[in-house]
Amino acid sequence: SAPTSYDAPVSRGKVNPAEVAKTKISAEWIWGDSANGGVPPADEQLAFYVTFKIDKPIQSAGAIVTCDNEFALHVNSQELAKGNNWSQLGAVALATALRQGENTIVIVGKNAGDTPNLAGLFFEARINFVDGQQLTIKSDSSWQFASDFPAKTPVQRWKLNEMKWQPVTVV
Repeated sequence: SAPTSYDAPVSRGKVNPAEVAKTKISAEWIWGDSANGGVPPADEQLAFYVTFKIDKPIQSAGAIVTCDNEFALHVNSQELAKGNNWSQLGAVALATALRQGENTIVIVGKNAGDTPNLAGLFFEARINFVDGQQLTIKSDSSWQFASDFPAKTPVQRWKLNEMKWQPVTVV
């Protein structure tokens, strides 16, 4: 039978257009070294990686993400989102996946097509803290990528510290 009451909080709210209009997005499109002066090959698949620390209580956290052409977003080894339409930003709630201390974001991105073509990953997260401060995590030159990774193995079983991470190319 149907439940007679709600047993979990449901977040509802209206988007304030004035707040959206003043929000500045500062992320950059990134890809691997194949985009450094060249055009990435079709079907190239890369893993992107960044770490950051949280040392205070979180009020809310969310991100936007897209990839030309496909992505899978993992935060602290939890897959939170997938997408395959680079022209649409995906909105992702992050608060429940984040934790005090070290946090890791891994995004597996894939370029599609039959011939070499442009590729890129775009990500920006805002973490709002109870004390009113905010942390922005964005795709930029501080990220790293790996072209050699265990694609068929779940991300939570990857040994991130043993992978051959390299600096990304801002495209």
